[in-house]
Amino acid sequence: MAKMLLFLLACFLFSSGFSQNLVANTGFEERNICVEYGVKCAPEAWFFLPRYSRMAPVEPDSNHYELLLMGDPKKPFSVGNFIYTKLLCPLVAGEQYRVTLRINTNGFEFDYLDFWTGATEPWRGRYSFANVKAAFTILPDSLQGSHLRGWRNASFTFIAKGDERFFLIGNISQKPLENGRKKAKRKDVIEYGVDEISLFAVNPNLRICNEYEAIKDQVYRNDFRHPGRWVDDVELDSTLITGYKKRDTSTLIEPPVVYDPPKTDTLIIPDVLFKFDKSDLNPAFTNRLDSFVTAIQSRTYSRLLVAGHTDNYGTDEYNIKLSRDRANTIRRYLLQKLKINEYLIDAIGYGESQPRNTNTTAAGRQLNRRVEIIIYY
Repeated sequence: MAKMLLFLLACFLFSSGFSQNLVANTGFEERNICVEYGVKCAPEAWFFLPRYSRMAPVEPDSNHYELLLMGDPKKPFSVGNFIYTKLLCPLVAGEQYRVTLRINTNGFEFDYLDFWTGATEPWRGRYSFANVKAAFTILPDSLQGSHLRGWRNASFTFIAKGDERFFLIGNISQKPLENGRKKAKRKDVIEYGVDEISLFAVNPNLRICNEYEAIKDQVYRNDFRHPGRWVDDVELDSTLITGYKKRDTSTLIEPPVVYDPPKTDTLIIPDVLFKFDKSDLNPAFTNRLDSFVTAIQSRTYSRLLVAGHTDNYGTDEYNIKLSRDRANTIRRYLLQKLKINEYLIDAIGYGESQPRNTNTTAAGRQLNRRVEIIIYY
């Protein structure tokens, strides 16, 4: 019902003079089959940096939305993930544009939400957003309604500089989440639900660019959840460009997308670096862990993944928890030693699901009990 009302509002705005929406798949309803996993796992035309927070549950009326991890309210400075898309037309310098969306703060009081626009794909050639500035920020007084009542509407108007081709949303400012911290519980992280994102030119007479349909096709053909393939690396279909000379497409076959996995190295931390059956580090072996830190510092990398593994003793639930806790222990140690942004290191626990050796011998089980540091270049 809520989406239908917003849809009717959008129709009213369109009929009242607003031009065509420059954002594809505005409600996240169309889902793609991600190249990374071969299943429906993300919205068409949208991409996530540096990672997918988690799959958002659908609303009671089966409508999709997406989650933005804003950060941990118990940490003064914390950042989660970003979601971005390519605008269906470049913005025109000096023209006014209006952004509308719905936001659900999941019971937290709202702090802010940042927006960025740019000429090139975000993070292309960058390792972080440390030097990127938000173009616009929604503050609490911009939202209609109470955080206790679920979804709220927000909108703002801005004047384009003329080089904007990409549009990104997230916690770019990385400021303390003061409002969200007021009622946060110990294990809570702050996630904002976002939905029905639209961007229109205020001037109803502003002409839509010739590449509108071609760019829409381009973002839909990039079937990655993360930028394993940059949007601009997908060739524009010239047959969809208005005014362009048409070519014979009767025998045109789209070349298959080949996913070139990132180059990685794996450092293996043995079970002996932990106290028996616990996630605490064994003080007698921390110097060995420092040698791993030294090895990482000597390399140029884009991100790290810390993966915990166990043998097959114990229940699945226990092994998953132990492997995850050990991975998080190593993650915290690396963050302390490497002095890098926390969102460049992920931690995951696989339990007993990925053995390196047999679990029928003591020696094999010891090899299976490990933490792997995967370095992505």
